[in-house]
Amino acid sequence: MIPNRIVINGREAIADEINVKFRGYNFSVSGGKLTSPEPQAVRDLGCKIVGSNASIGWHTVKLPSGGSVVDMVQKFKARPDVEFAEPNYVVRIFNDPSPVKPLDDLYPLQYAYSYIHQDLIWNYYRGANNTGHNLIAVVDTGIDLTHPKFLGRIAAVANFTPALSAQDDHGHGTHCSGIAAAESSIGGSGTVGDSWNARIVAAKVLDSTGAGLGSWVSNGITFAANMGAQVISLSLGGYYYDAIEASAVQYAIDHDCLVCAAAGNDGQFDLPVYPAGYPGVLSVASSNYGHQLSFFSNWGDMVSVSAPGEEIWSTWPLQFQAPIPGYNNLSGTSMATPLVAGALVNLRAAFPSIPAKRWIQYAERSATPEGWTHFGAFDAWKTFLYAISDIDIPCIATNLLGTVDPTSKQSDLITKDGSFYAIYGTDTPLGSTTLTQMNVPAGNLNTPVGEMDLHMVITANYPVTVNLRAWNFGTQQYDNITSVLTHSGGAWLDTLIPLPNPANYMDNQGRLQLLVRANSAVRKGYPPLAFRIDVMGVRDHYTVCPNSVCGP
Repeated sequence: MIPNRIVINGREAIADEINVKFRGYNFSVSGGKLTSPEPQAVRDLGCKIVGSNASIGWHTVKLPSGGSVVDMVQKFKARPDVEFAEPNYVVRIFNDPSPVKPLDDLYPLQYAYSYIHQDLIWNYYRGANNTGHNLIAVVDTGIDLTHPKFLGRIAAVANFTPALSAQDDHGHGTHCSGIAAAESSIGGSGTVGDSWNARIVAAKVLDSTGAGLGSWVSNGITFAANMGAQVISLSLGGYYYDAIEASAVQYAIDHDCLVCAAAGNDGQFDLPVYPAGYPGVLSVASSNYGHQLSFFSNWGDMVSVSAPGEEIWSTWPLQFQAPIPGYNNLSGTSMATPLVAGALVNLRAAFPSIPAKRWIQYAERSATPEGWTHFGAFDAWKTFLYAISDIDIPCIATNLLGTVDPTSKQSDLITKDGSFYAIYGTDTPLGSTTLTQMNVPAGNLNTPVGEMDLHMVITANYPVTVNLRAWNFGTQQYDNITSVLTHSGGAWLDTLIPLPNPANYMDNQGRLQLLVRANSAVRKGYPPLAFRIDVMGVRDHYTVCPNSVCGP
């Protein structure tokens, strides 16, 4: 049994050990145990070697009591006598995970979680008990403050209606809250939510009839953002653009909130609905038992993803009549939205360093194509795997700087978006550039250098040409490296780019300075363009990272 495990960027590791390879350390091992004096770095940092591999020269180092794995890895890496350091990661067999089945007695009625494969996620994350990163806000008709499924789980409440309190006097908000975050008790009763341990921010912005004002909704959204909610679920809306509401949504996005909103229940194609239609919002349509579009759901390219929204069992205010006291069965895009929101707050709690915009892209790019939404059916498990594949790519270079070229139009905004850079803007022609310095862990720069491989990943919803240049420190000018034309319809385009004579393009700290220019006649879709460049490896006796990971 592996003890004391923690999660670092989505990977399990031992909480009090790291693996280290020292530079210039001559040692002897007997029976897997070190018989030589420990290196100075180990003594200086108060650690102890507890295991050694003489064949490859690595050592497992025990940390002092209370030591942080992440901090200690950085401290070892900063020392000149250390070649490499990393957490002692947990590995597993590649068997298909068995779905977790909560024992709550109404769970068999909740088909939706298996449809989005949330039951596979529960093998790993059930709403991580990370109190700083597991807040979901349900901006709705309030919440039943007395319901047993929410006791001790409500982080904050606010009422922006004329009602006396945030107590749900309609039922809709309680139902949505339960879909996202109702607790699960072993052998307990009732329904369960996506994120069993998430804390709820409940903002009452709709009255007992299910109606509210734009100012109330805006107050609820900004309240949720100010409380630090990672995800905001909005199962409400209308068919007119509301400037105050749009401002509140943008405020939340600027505060790294992931905003999910219902696509609407009028069965219309590409009908503008708000807040689902505001830029940066993940809009959600409804599907049914047969994985088909619900008859009532709005649909089309303006909708991001779909999720089950028909006959969804969840919590209900105790003071109202219901088929089962405290629980009810409703249908609507209102139900599909917190299903997606709850799954994403669960994942955000497990990967707190990944910003909201990246999670939206993970959810969209991993969706299963279906024909009635822009990206397809939301899948929590595929979203999880997509995140893992992104953050665990070996040898990824660290992007240090992203700026807008002075010749760019002011409407073109280039921002760092997780490990990606993204170019956002209006429907004006695109001609932006970004100066991107990439920190390459180059090792010994005096080693003979052959050819470096760059891996560029691009996505765009329209024809776009991406030009890549690299600064030549010998000639003091940019050299054209490649030009890639893509019309990928939103899919990722991967291309391997050889960089001949990479020593010409490295500064004295082993950094590349790259210039990326994207050109297109149109601007539409979200995101307009996203790109990432990884240093995948080099050839001819030159290595950026261990050969066991990247190859020669």
